[in-house]
Amino acid sequence: MCEPIIRKRNNAFPNWTTSVLHTTVFLIPSDDLGWNDLRATLQVMPEIEVVGETPTAREAIEAIVSLRPDIVISTMIIEGTSTLPLLATLRREYCLASRIVVFASCFDQYEIAVLADIDVADYLLWRDLSCKTLRNCIAIILGGDINVSSHAAVRAFVEAKRQLPFPQVQMARLTERERTVLQRLADGLTQEQIAKSECISPRTVKRVVASLESKLDASCLFVLATRAMRLGLLDGAASSSDEENNRRRWGR
Repeated sequence: MCEPIIRKRNNAFPNWTTSVLHTTVFLIPSDDLGWNDLRATLQVMPEIEVVGETPTAREAIEAIVSLRPDIVISTMIIEGTSTLPLLATLRREYCLASRIVVFASCFDQYEIAVLADIDVADYLLWRDLSCKTLRNCIAIILGGDINVSSHAAVRAFVEAKRQLPFPQVQMARLTERERTVLQRLADGLTQEQIAKSECISPRTVKRVVASLESKLDASCLFVLATRAMRLGLLDGAASSSDEENNRRRWGR
């Protein structure tokens, strides 16, 4: 297991003085080449102190909850899965007040809707950045302004912030089996448990889930859950507590 890199903070000054002198940052990186440039950029900015980093979800939660950095800079994919459940957990369960900045490899308007829901205002695409522009982007974030590098992302954020429904999806009607599997996932069952309860093979369940993600244009189970609730595909109306429960269930 990769140990998180934690740097000790300088506690020689009161908290209010420290916050004025510098901004603490925690990194949740990926293998994208841009992260090396980002580290180098942060290192030469005297107003920034990188207090730690880790590429694993569990260690990220433990370290961030302990350190409470001013800014969390995160990738969109960690350990092969979306970071949406991780970021939602930090914001909802641990009441993290840190500013969350996301660096992504590709644009996904449905992920942006979820990010906006957990108050993530900064969304940057590696393809839009260079070594020269990285420092300007970080300076904008430090100044408190929203930083979104793609015009399409800006439009998606504005739409999400206005709490408009997700863009309508041209999708085929769900089959009875797809609806059953979707509901079982919402009920908290794993794919293995669904296979046993429905007397079908795990491979069949996996194929049905893949079909659901394709029809609902969802990149992961967490986005699939959010889309299914917004589109009214699950039994019963989704209250705020229902949404929180589903956030925990589907984000495993």
